[in-house]
Amino acid sequence: MNSRDWTLEDSYRATHLMHLDVGDSAQVYAAFLVYMDLTEVRKWKEVVGVSCPELQAVLLEAREKEGEAAQMIFPLPSHRSIKHREYETFTLHLCSDWLKHSDRTEFFSVNR
Repeated sequence: MNSRDWTLEDSYRATHLMHLDVGDSAQVYAAFLVYMDLTEVRKWKEVVGVSCPELQAVLLEAREKEGEAAQMIFPLPSHRSIKHREYETFTLHLCSDWLKHSDRTEFFSVNR
């Protein structure tokens, strides 16, 4: 990330992610860092935090470019791991839940 001053908008973003109340402050912080990278460095569009109570995590939904399919990103702090079976379970659950409430195309990735 470039070295710029912390802004009021950055504070709002961090506060919004914290208020999703997932109970894991390290994961929320990881989500905030990924959020900042996607919006400020990579210039992704429509980046929003989504609470996932089943995983006790904040997921990020974003589009790399306008008009492209939305992607769901699961930011993990470096000390947290996820087993392949857990990943399959949550992607199946989230995929069906996500598609029920939208017309989005699903794509899941794990960032570390």
